[in-house]
Amino acid sequence: LTILDAFARGDINLLLCTPEYLSINSSHFARLNNVGFIVFDETHHIANSGEAFRPVYAKAGRIRELFPDAVCLAVSATVSTQAANTIRAELGLSAMICDAARRENLILIDKRGITDRDSYLAEILKDGSKTIIYVNSRATSIALCKTLRKAHNEFAHKIVYYHAGMLADDRRAVEHALRDGKACCVVATSAFGEGINIPDVRDVVLYHLPFSALDFNQMSGRAGRDGNEARVHIIFGNEDNQINLGILYDEAPPRKLLASLWRGWQLLLTNPNCCLPKNRTIEASGLQQVNKNNGIPYNLLDDGMPNEETCTCYINAARETDPEFFMSATAIARGVSIFNDVSLLDIVNDSYGSRIYLTASNKHTDLRLSVRYSEGLDVLSEFESFCQWVLESNESELQDMIRGPILPKE
Repeated sequence: LTILDAFARGDINLLLCTPEYLSINSSHFARLNNVGFIVFDETHHIANSGEAFRPVYAKAGRIRELFPDAVCLAVSATVSTQAANTIRAELGLSAMICDAARRENLILIDKRGITDRDSYLAEILKDGSKTIIYVNSRATSIALCKTLRKAHNEFAHKIVYYHAGMLADDRRAVEHALRDGKACCVVATSAFGEGINIPDVRDVVLYHLPFSALDFNQMSGRAGRDGNEARVHIIFGNEDNQINLGILYDEAPPRKLLASLWRGWQLLLTNPNCCLPKNRTIEASGLQQVNKNNGIPYNLLDDGMPNEETCTCYINAARETDPEFFMSATAIARGVSIFNDVSLLDIVNDSYGSRIYLTASNKHTDLRLSVRYSEGLDVLSEFESFCQWVLESNESELQDMIRGPILPKE
């Protein structure tokens, strides 16, 4: 029997599932007419879900409408006043209960701006206590893991990394290893977050700046869930601001860069040679078909990112009018998507492969009409505000933040 069959027969009366699973099967469950209680967890995402992360939460209200007779409960440990109002409106909730319980067992250790982070981490790991180290990139999670293994050869096999790019089975294996004590340290991105409930984590280290107060609170909250004393080490500094901005600019490139990218494409259509490095022929580049009728090559890798040849072509063309221009492959892909969102270009797969066709020349367009661009700017604004607060706050203020939940003002 499938889960749906078992639920219909009454063999299952309690189902734990992801919101994505419920969304896909919501009409099937609704037809059963036997759902009496629905619980939405992590409901702060209803207020801030978007194209980039858990977009299904934006559908929570429509899912709720399919079960008008069911009691509905929404829960979260990190909800602002504005988010709470959005959640209540979306799900039609009549009451709100706030639990202001504080976690006094969490001890903040303020090492902001420390010069030798890796040596400090090696010292923390000496006793083999369970530790989570949060970093802001997949590459750093792997590199730092290798560094710490070298510092502790005696238990190098118990130091592992975790990020969203790993296979699901490998991610589960890391979680189980830390839970069972087969691993003592996980160097992780924020992907090691929601759904992770390992009670005896004694140390959490924030190696890089979190992106928001919500992230700061949630990452810190992975420590000491058994109620025993646990430590939250903050070792990020002012220079980490640029790391985060680089990541966020990839998701919402500055308008100046997008304008230069667009001008580069326009130039390509009239002069394909502008994108070539010295001593390279147009035929060897594969760009001999660039013109207004055939569009601009947009050659992609398996992960959906433009390949090196494509990026080099676009960058060289843009530098004809903006000599300092640079965009990463991720930022270029995001730029293409943003322009496509606002109907400034089409992406076509034809006999030449994937190609870009510009649909407007000098048309003024509000890029915020692109949902993904608008969301990116909102995230950037939130980070800039949080960054100033977390770098300027004193130790007492930071300790207060990690110990208490983020609650709405009733």
